[in-house]
Amino acid sequence: MAERSATFDTFKQHTYVPNKLYSVLNLARAAILNDLTAEIQTGAPGHSAGAINKTIAAAGEFRWTLEVALVDGAGHILDGFDGDLAINLVATVASNHGVATFGDGTLAAPSADTEITLINGRGSIEVIYGTDGTAGDQWATGDKVVFIVGNVLAGTDQDEILGADVAEDTITDTIVA
Repeated sequence: MAERSATFDTFKQHTYVPNKLYSVLNLARAAILNDLTAEIQTGAPGHSAGAINKTIAAAGEFRWTLEVALVDGAGHILDGFDGDLAINLVATVASNHGVATFGDGTLAAPSADTEITLINGRGSIEVIYGTDGTAGDQWATGDKVVFIVGNVLAGTDQDEILGADVAEDTITDTIVA
């Protein structure tokens, strides 16, 4: 785990140079040290099957927001990064009719890769739970939706920042009663 540069933070407080410059320098420093980590800020939600099914019956879908940040090994948000970061969703649904998608329309059947846009090192993406329209289909206790953000695109460099891999973070929404 690399230490954050105290020099950059001092310059940030005592100069007239735009602070974004020092934020970008901290990002470059973390990339050089291969110290980039995606961190999911949203705690494991553990949504209720009853609440999901009730909302789907009334509105056709159940929506919630997943928040992500790009941090260094010490947990400091790298606010010098504006760009896209790879994210993957895998749904394991007992009925095989429950559907999870990202708000950008990327369908997870049963999994999907897309990108989350980060501004100043932070971003969010809408997650939508629904069904494929099969009559009587319900989300059930024990269904799981797993989110992986960071270095998730196998065999590509599209999930690198300044040439450095972003260590991934995972969260699982295990549906409860």
